[in-house]
Amino acid sequence: MLERSGPTLKVTAPMLYGNAPALLAAGRAALAGDVAEIDLSAVPDADSSALAVLFAWLRDARARNRPLRIS
Repeated sequence: MLERSGPTLKVTAPMLYGNAPALLAAGRAALAGDVAEIDLSAVPDADSSALAVLFAWLRDARARNRPLRIS
């Protein structure tokens, strides 16, 4: 679902409504560390819930005063 490589968190699962809560929770746990980039290059499918998850991750990073880049 999520793969960590240094400061990059790679999303490898579909970002769909059915797994959005699990992705949100997994990403939040990973963002507690030193993640500085979310890599979406391996996402096979996505719907509008992907935006909600990404915005939540960005808000969490901003609340911690940590830069977060999405690629």
